[in-house]
Amino acid sequence: MMKNNVCKRALPVLLAVCMVLSLMVACKKQQPGIQCSVEIDCGYIWDHEEDLLESKVEFVPQDGMILAETEVTVEQGDTAFDLLEEICDEQDIHLDAEDGSWGKYVKGIGQIYGGDCGEMSGWMFKVNGEYADVGSEVYELAEGDLISWIFICDYEIDQ
Repeated sequence: MMKNNVCKRALPVLLAVCMVLSLMVACKKQQPGIQCSVEIDCGYIWDHEEDLLESKVEFVPQDGMILAETEVTVEQGDTAFDLLEEICDEQDIHLDAEDGSWGKYVKGIGQIYGGDCGEMSGWMFKVNGEYADVGSEVYELAEGDLISWIFICDYEIDQ
């Protein structure tokens, strides 16, 4: 008889604990993320069209924008590279990157690769209009950041 009374008293307490835990998990998932924007621009290619591989012309949009500025919500701690991976996946944009001795190296975006428009051409990124001084896998996003991925053909000219 005593066993039944203990079970009858313990069951409501157990249910209450389960409800509190499930509410805590639901609230954690609903925490707002960081708002930032991203764009992918290969427009400098048109200033160096004579250097562009003929096989790559079809992949360069007329306005140079593979992705116009797009606002996104990311999680605290996400990096510029995390954002690039996520947006390319969501927008079905080809991305090819690898780990290198200097960190993540973005080889190609949207079928446009380093070397496709001159031997010094390749992808770089800016944070709020300034070229980053750290790798994209290191730069932690902050509220309001604009991350611009830019295909550079000649670093001295394309700034």
